[in-house]
Amino acid sequence: MPGYDVCGWISDRPLAFDFVLPQTTRNSVKCGMPLYPHAVELIRDNLRKVSLGERPHLISIGELTAIQFNAINIWRTANQFPPLGSSEVVYLGRHHHASRTKDGYSIEDMILQLHHGMDTNAIVKMTMRMTRLESVTRRADGYGNNVLDAVILELTSRKPRAEAFSAIPYGDIVKPEK
Repeated sequence: MPGYDVCGWISDRPLAFDFVLPQTTRNSVKCGMPLYPHAVELIRDNLRKVSLGERPHLISIGELTAIQFNAINIWRTANQFPPLGSSEVVYLGRHHHASRTKDGYSIEDMILQLHHGMDTNAIVKMTMRMTRLESVTRRADGYGNNVLDAVILELTSRKPRAEAFSAIPYGDIVKPEK
């Protein structure tokens, strides 16, 4: 069944599967930086708290661009899910820290993963099980890899906001030493 993308164009892809904005749309509209200027310090503090076994606070780290926000809401509406009520993105860091420290990544590595995954040009990819923002630019990770960072969004537990649940450096064949 064809669906509509955020610009109203008919897509031959079913919206119940992967939903990606066309390259022309991504390059023609810039909507500001998704991460707030003070977000890096807040993220670092939360990840430090998690590493010490302390309880992190829910923090607001940025906003989805208008295109990212609309793409998510169009897909959710087309698939009978309630739309997000806010473009704000919040963060705790527990899962992000747990999954990336297992691979040997430092707090600074995790901040870079999150920062690049929430880039203004990051594309929205959605399936029935997951929503993610994926960077379109590869990043040298310092371990010999050129990775594409993706931020996994949790869209139900922090309504009406999205939670940056984790960040994944796709293509990290060489992992840091633990």
